[in-house]
Amino acid sequence: MRPLCGLLAGMLLAVAPAQALVREKLSYAYYDIEVRPGQRVMPAMRGGTPLGLNRNSPVLGRHDGQVRWSYSQTIGEDRACRIDGSTVDLVATIRLPQLRGADAKQQAGFASFIDRLRTHELGHYAIAREEAQATDHILRSLPAARDCKALYDLAVERTGSVRQRYIEKQAQFDREEGRHAQDFWPDF
Repeated sequence: MRPLCGLLAGMLLAVAPAQALVREKLSYAYYDIEVRPGQRVMPAMRGGTPLGLNRNSPVLGRHDGQVRWSYSQTIGEDRACRIDGSTVDLVATIRLPQLRGADAKQQAGFASFIDRLRTHELGHYAIAREEAQATDHILRSLPAARDCKALYDLAVERTGSVRQRYIEKQAQFDREEGRHAQDFWPDF
C-alpha cells in the first residue's frame, strides 16, 4: 500500500499546477512646473520637464514599471526539477507634472490635460499588468526539467520572450496614441 501512496502523491505533484502570486504596487511621483498667471502653460511644461526627450519631443509623463519574478522549486522522485510556486511583482511609478503659481484659467486647462495624460500613463500600466500576468502564466506552465539549472535557464528564456513582446506592445501603444497628439497636447 505504501508504494502506491507514494506513486499517487508523485503523480499528483507532476500534474498539480504551481501556486502563483502576482503582486502589484503603483505609485505616483510629481514634478513641479512653475508658471506665472496668464503665461501659456504648454511651453512652460515642454521647457521644464525633467523626463527628457523622446524622438526630439519633450516627455511630459512617464510610466516606469518593472516586472520581477521568483519561484520555488522541488525535485521529484524522478529527480526532475519543477516549479512549485512563483511570485511575480509589478512595481510601477507614474510621473506627472503639477502646476505651481497658476491662475484659475491655467488650472482649468491643465486639469483637462492632466486627466488625459494620466489616462495615457494608466494605459501603459494596464499593459504592464498584462505582462505580469503573462509572466505568471509562463512560470506556472513550465515543464519539469532534468535539473534545476536547466529549469532556471528555461524560465529566463521564456520570461525574456514575454518581456520583449511587451516592450513592443508598449511602443505600439505610444505610436497609436501619438496619432492623436494634437488633441492630446493642446496649446494652452
